[in-house]
Amino acid sequence: MRQKRPTVHGLREFGLSVSKLKSLGTTKIKLHADLRHLKESSLFKFAPVERQRMIEQHYERQLLRVRRAWPFGGLDTVRVERPIRRFHCTVEARHVSSLFAMEALEYVWIDEVKGRKRIRTSLRTSTRWYAVQARFAIQVEGQKRGLQNYEDRTLVFRAQGPEAAKRKLKAESALYGQPYLNPDGYMVRWAFERILDVYDLYDEEFNPEGTEVASVLKERRMKPEFEWKTGRRKKDGGSR
Repeated sequence: MRQKRPTVHGLREFGLSVSKLKSLGTTKIKLHADLRHLKESSLFKFAPVERQRMIEQHYERQLLRVRRAWPFGGLDTVRVERPIRRFHCTVEARHVSSLFAMEALEYVWIDEVKGRKRIRTSLRTSTRWYAVQARFAIQVEGQKRGLQNYEDRTLVFRAQGPEAAKRKLKAESALYGQPYLNPDGYMVRWAFERILDVYDLYDEEFNPEGTEVASVLKERRMKPEFEWKTGRRKKDGGSR
């Protein structure tokens, strides 16, 4: 089976390739990385009370795999949540490519390259900023009636047109919709439903990776078409 490698973001923003990054030698690189995601479908056969423990164990194992595979001494990481799904670190440029080969990582973002600025001029010549508004339903495993919360969320993207901005929104939604456990042990996800509108913006100081600029939570009466159909027959889902 072909080894899974993390998706790398940010190299082109600094005018770099992997080989050019290696050539920077001991230059300090700030980055953050997401550990390989746990497939939520693997949890549905377990009771809600067991799931949180299994999620924590999965991400602890992934972080341990990263540390063991790092051949350059202690990997100085800063944990930002529990369970640990993401870590931040500063490493030498010549070693960063080792992270790019780790199966235990899902994504790696290059945040800062000492002595280099992000390249912005090329972005402005052919792209524009767009705000995309989309609706997300908060789906709780087992909920079939009552009120359902939903969110109208607006993000801004640098894109070559409104259709390209929509595609970026859908790609970002896959990450935003990763399931998690609520306090009752039930799975919850923010499920993408549809794009509501796209606005052409003129401000040049937004993050091209996507920045949330507005979010409004609402609720609605549950209907069968809003239900998260998981295959488990459970009582009504708990709270977010």
